[in-house]
Amino acid sequence: ALDAAWERYPLLSTIYDRSSDSDDDVRTNSHDGASSQIPTIGVDASSSSKVKRRLELVRSLVDIENIPEVLHMKADMDHGVDFKMVKKVTKEDGQEWAGMLPQEDLKPDQALAAFHQGFSLLINDMQNRWGPVARLGRFLETEIMPRSVSCNLYLTPGVSSDDDVVERKSGFETHWDWMDVLVVQISGEKLWSVAKEPTVYLSTIDLKQKPTMEQVQTTPHYNDILLKSGDVLYIPRGFAHNASTVATSGNSKGLPSLHLTYGIEHGCETTREALVHHALHNYLKEKQNDLGVAISKDECGNDDDISWDLVLHYAISEVARRDPACTIAISRSNNDDRKKVQVMACDLRKSVPLHAAWKEIAAATSDPEEIEFILEGKYFESLDAILELADLQKTSQFMETLINGDNFCFPLMAESALVPCPKQVGRIAEAQFQKQLKDFLLFAEDNFQAANQAMLDHIISIRIQNWQLGDRLLKDVGHTALSGRSSGLH
Repeated sequence: ALDAAWERYPLLSTIYDRSSDSDDDVRTNSHDGASSQIPTIGVDASSSSKVKRRLELVRSLVDIENIPEVLHMKADMDHGVDFKMVKKVTKEDGQEWAGMLPQEDLKPDQALAAFHQGFSLLINDMQNRWGPVARLGRFLETEIMPRSVSCNLYLTPGVSSDDDVVERKSGFETHWDWMDVLVVQISGEKLWSVAKEPTVYLSTIDLKQKPTMEQVQTTPHYNDILLKSGDVLYIPRGFAHNASTVATSGNSKGLPSLHLTYGIEHGCETTREALVHHALHNYLKEKQNDLGVAISKDECGNDDDISWDLVLHYAISEVARRDPACTIAISRSNNDDRKKVQVMACDLRKSVPLHAAWKEIAAATSDPEEIEFILEGKYFESLDAILELADLQKTSQFMETLINGDNFCFPLMAESALVPCPKQVGRIAEAQFQKQLKDFLLFAEDNFQAANQAMLDHIISIRIQNWQLGDRLLKDVGHTALSGRSSGLH
């Protein structure tokens, strides 16, 4: 069921009988956009062994009793970086904000005291602090093969049935993430509100922003869902959501809620857009690192000339981001040239299946030749979208919005890749741009296998570095992440 939901819609995996949540049968992996019930799959609640196994797995990851130990593992735990004490604040104009305690040198004991005053505790990078959490994260990373998998811990105070002042407690305002998330409810209960459609389809980190009040109020949501211990909730990137503890009949004493959120981070490294960037890197190597000068250093007022490959990288990225709501489509012939298919520019933000099993799922076949044929067809669709939509003026405007370079990247992007004169890009002769673009795309058509291998090699390199760093950090706190292979990709 997760195969079908991946990057398309939220999905709840539960060990509880939720048939009373709706008049419909919710114990199905079907997705109906008209339904108010979040798509749900369930472990048979009558199978005590399966339920027990799920609970044992979830509760073996971390426990509330472990939190003081995690907070005291490092002598220099930095409030605002390593952990945060946060509380949702609603201002007079109705805007929601996540308020954080201002003390930079907040001590762990003070943090726990703030928790009892209604603040939620967030601990970042649990994959580098707690062995069991790291092991599940590396398993997910090996199976899904994104750029990386991170994990944060969230502990939110409970609301008792005797509390007539506070109806619900939240640490964060309604927001969407730039990563796919798997929410694992460890203990307690938490009420989740999840959008039925993305605010930004497959949001990248540079497309992430605070939702407007209108977006929060007008985006349709599924019925609220109460997560209980053992439940797992998948939310694709770009889907707005919020979570609160509330008083329930099953938690009348107001026990706190503890959950882990695993972030499946594709970033700029493992998407269809990234695959085209890798093809461009290969093209540059083919041309011996010289595509010529697009803007001279004198025109730019810079120490270095602006090369054509840099302009093309930004043109590719602009096309991938131009359509946050995913509405721009072009028509093209499919691989056999017999019929027209719709190609969405936003599909450049989809992830590339790198694991053999995910390739089979994406192609809906186990035939190796057919798999490569279908995946190569998706790559050709990306090239067609870029050929049809790449635009110098829009590229120039896009580069102006990125002038400080925050939260923007493409694979192997160098620090010197920021263009200090974006307006000059819009003054390049259109004919020159189109020639450079078409020459590259002609090369790229025959470069699918090489680009795919370059992406895979790049991800292996990143993973080895990340896991080696994680091993050192875990060792520093007396933990380890046992794994069978150094990268999980060989």
